[in-house]
Amino acid sequence: MNIIKFIEEVKQEFSKITWPKRANVIQMTIMVVILASLVAVFFFGVDQLFGYIVQLLFKR
Repeated sequence: MNIIKFIEEVKQEFSKITWPKRANVIQMTIMVVILASLVAVFFFGVDQLFGYIVQLLFKR
């Protein structure tokens, strides 16, 4: 395959890409940060609960 032809085809395919708007990127980023924080808090709570239960079981 000719390298020039390959680069031209890449340019053609690249022009077909529809990039998201800046506002959409910011909105999705905020949503990901919030969701990741909620999941982290949930798993922290579950970890604390299991740690407490294990301590109760091994105190005996």
